[in-house]
Amino acid sequence: MCGRYVNSRSPEDLGVEFDVDQSVLSERLAPDYNIAPTKRIYAVLDRPGDTPERQLRVVTWGLVPSWAKDRSGAAKLSNARIETAAEKPSFARAFKSRRAVVPADGYFEWRRQDGGVKQPFFLHRPDDRALHLAALYELWRDSTREAGHPDAWWWSATILTTESTGELRDIHDRTPLTVRPGALDAWLSTAPSHPDELRALLAPSTEELVARPVSTLVNSVRNNGPHLLEEYVEAAPTLF
Repeated sequence: MCGRYVNSRSPEDLGVEFDVDQSVLSERLAPDYNIAPTKRIYAVLDRPGDTPERQLRVVTWGLVPSWAKDRSGAAKLSNARIETAAEKPSFARAFKSRRAVVPADGYFEWRRQDGGVKQPFFLHRPDDRALHLAALYELWRDSTREAGHPDAWWWSATILTTESTGELRDIHDRTPLTVRPGALDAWLSTAPSHPDELRALLAPSTEELVARPVSTLVNSVRNNGPHLLEEYVEAAPTLF
């Protein structure tokens, strides 16, 4: 799964990296080293039209389906399983035509140690390049807002996950999916595609990551800052 992640990149840097046509930002997000569900995040997506437009947008992490009565269940839909996303009612429409990428420096996972203690790890690329996490987005009409109100439409997203592979599988059995190199345009395309073709554009993130043990300070969403990414070294036992 993916329950916490990091993005320290500016919208300007993301605009260049993803060749964005337009940044549609309701706000400018500060670097965040402990992003949790329900927070505002950056997402890259293609909006349909005669000439599709690639946009960088601010959305909320936690999908709100277009048919939902309210936004109360968003936190429970922060992740979507790739195995069922094309068929599950909460995600099927978005999987068909509203796909996105969530940029991340890396993400956190917890491994249960002896004694039941959970050790957090920061998973990232060895060269620290950005991860292009595969995502879905939705628009939900807030009926309490007038049509022209800036918040009349609620933008939200979920991150796709799959089974972990490789050496990092022992940390967690689920992992976010990333868009394969060269597959970004096909993944963001709003043109019809078969689900199997879309799934082939993605890869388990654990295929290319390294894991670094970090402090349990990350356990609390109140804690934030680059110090959360520092390697945790267990103190030696006191001899006297």
